[in-house]
Amino acid sequence: MRRQNLSERLRTRPTTWAVVDAGFHVASRRGEFVGVVDTDSEGRFLAFDGRGQIIGAFVDIAEAMAEVEAHASDMPTRQLAGV
Repeated sequence: MRRQNLSERLRTRPTTWAVVDAGFHVASRRGEFVGVVDTDSEGRFLAFDGRGQIIGAFVDIAEAMAEVEAHASDMPTRQLAGV
């Protein structure tokens, strides 16, 4: 059986989205923060990565969320002791 490489495993991890305020969605994977989608005054969805860098502005929330998830897959993960 061939083992998945790291980027494949990261892409297959489920992303959990939480609405913490109206128009503000936070993404995490296995308890680690990976990004947010916020709504601006013009109704656009602004996607930010886990470092707070803007990814882009979108008219559709699903597109913004997908971009956050894609960027999260590209970010290195930290190894936690005991995990």
